[in-house]
Amino acid sequence: MTKVIKTLPNGQLALQTAFCRERIALFSKVLIANRGEIAIRIARACRELNIRSAAVYSEADLDSAHLRFADEAYSLGAKATKDTYLNPEKIVEAALKAGAEVIHPGYGFLSENPSLGLLAKENNIALIAPNPETIELMGSKLSARSVAMKAGIPVVPGTDTPVSSQHDIVDFGKEYGWPVAIKASYGGGGRGLVVVYTPEEAASALERAKREAAASFGLDEAYLERYLEKPRHIEVQILADTHGNTVAVGDRDCSLQRRHQKLMEEAPIPFISEEIRESILSDGEKLAKQANYLGAGTVEMLYEDEKHYFLEMNTRIQVEHPITEMVTGIDLVQAQIRIAAGEKLWFDRYRHRAEPRIHPAIRQYGHAIEARINAEDPSGGKFTPSPGLIKKADYPTGPFVRVDAGYYQNDVMPGQFDSLLAKVCAWGSTREEARMRLLRALGEMHIKGIHTTKELSKLLLGNQDFIDNTHTTKTVENSLDYTLLDTDTTDLEPIGESETDSIKDLSVEMDGRKYDVKIRLDNDLANLIAGGVTSPATKKKSVHKKTDSLQITQGDVTSPMQGTVISLNVSEGETVANGQLICIIEAMKMENPIHSPVAGKVTNIFVGMGDSIIQGSLIAQIEP
Repeated sequence: MTKVIKTLPNGQLALQTAFCRERIALFSKVLIANRGEIAIRIARACRELNIRSAAVYSEADLDSAHLRFADEAYSLGAKATKDTYLNPEKIVEAALKAGAEVIHPGYGFLSENPSLGLLAKENNIALIAPNPETIELMGSKLSARSVAMKAGIPVVPGTDTPVSSQHDIVDFGKEYGWPVAIKASYGGGGRGLVVVYTPEEAASALERAKREAAASFGLDEAYLERYLEKPRHIEVQILADTHGNTVAVGDRDCSLQRRHQKLMEEAPIPFISEEIRESILSDGEKLAKQANYLGAGTVEMLYEDEKHYFLEMNTRIQVEHPITEMVTGIDLVQAQIRIAAGEKLWFDRYRHRAEPRIHPAIRQYGHAIEARINAEDPSGGKFTPSPGLIKKADYPTGPFVRVDAGYYQNDVMPGQFDSLLAKVCAWGSTREEARMRLLRALGEMHIKGIHTTKELSKLLLGNQDFIDNTHTTKTVENSLDYTLLDTDTTDLEPIGESETDSIKDLSVEMDGRKYDVKIRLDNDLANLIAGGVTSPATKKKSVHKKTDSLQITQGDVTSPMQGTVISLNVSEGETVANGQLICIIEAMKMENPIHSPVAGKVTNIFVGMGDSIIQGSLIAQIEP
């Protein structure tokens, strides 16, 4: 704290107190327990703070971009997500090997799993996250609802205990009406959320919700909520330090979604009164204080008819944090690191009402919009996953444009992780200026080798409901004309089909640490490595029976994507109806049902449970 002499208009002198951040000693090395764009984002924050970063990787991530941005990289020794990024023991073991004092979990994976914090604490390693007790309290949406009610914040009608059978769903629907939402108690991002419209769907919907939740978060517990069909999805960004200070940094609108996963976000919430904004921000702060929160977190709400309802709290950094950074000037990832090191918050939230402040006020200036660019083909509203080799990646630049990318040219987008390729953000002094600037930026973006949702983002920005701010969480599903999407001329190249050069970049491990080397190979060895060591998706069993080498018949069932068969719903000799479910393929952490193109008899099945298949693989043949 310093004293500043200021000359007043009447010539008198006044003594003011100028507040500055009290600097403390930070960490020397951070282990980043994540991958993709968020791992890169954390590595950049560490470098700006003069902190060394250590990345981790699985066998499916040997050539991942996040390894190039970190100072060091350590193997997790396996391929499957459950044995690597979802394995607390492996993460802590890597932190000990790296000599890191602290772990940053990013978002997803173990970021909302209290077991990581508990195990880290046992090994004298800090975690850039709330206390494990708070993660457990708010990580379960059931207990989080209880906290919200204690804080006096309205909640959507729902159950207070986990759902145990389809009968619970039917009884809830009778009492509160249909549709009913089955929601994973842990995690977020729309994973494990299934909407049930009729009692007949209850059993299969519960099975799917539990399966998705277990695959994404390692826990299959779920509960029920009344499903609001056309709300707005809003949220409050929270920061809280170890000294009792809690601040709502800003608010966001995340209503443009599909499959309950966000496609576009903006900050702040547009066209609401300052009184309503104050109520939303204050409720976010109240909830965080009630939960004894620490670090960065997001309070998510539903907004309808000028009323907001608590939805859940994400006890981590949020995917859409860049737009709050753009309108506030606060580096949220650096703030996470500083808070974990014991530093006090250096600002307070701006309030219109007169009250004494002990910190400078933070305000939201202008408007920022973020477009999530996913590796998916949105044609016809199907959003088919599109893993493969990225042959070209030109990201936009220019005034007030920010790109957080997880993949670059010549990188491979694997099929076993989520589909987020990059986030493109634009700031403007007004919402319209930000909208037009983001349209310009997306026009400068060029990706070849995989399908992306870039053109869909442009379509959303031009949607009249979005322009008029009348959009809801159902706009993408109900109000878009997908025929307006520009024709995708992407030159696709599936994983494993690229040509092999005689000079090869290889990843070499020594004592669990990764090094990149170049070697010259003869053709036979090069081909062997191209299909094995450097392949980003080593398969348990691969099915390559593609229709381009066969005579395609009316009853052929083929895979529109690369993925893994997680459910086989028919058998040879069975009679099926047109449109009947044949199998479910998991790709990029999404379940994709494959249906019969005709009615007839199943004569051949070419896949089995757990098989990895490529785009165009023949799944089954049906004789009409």
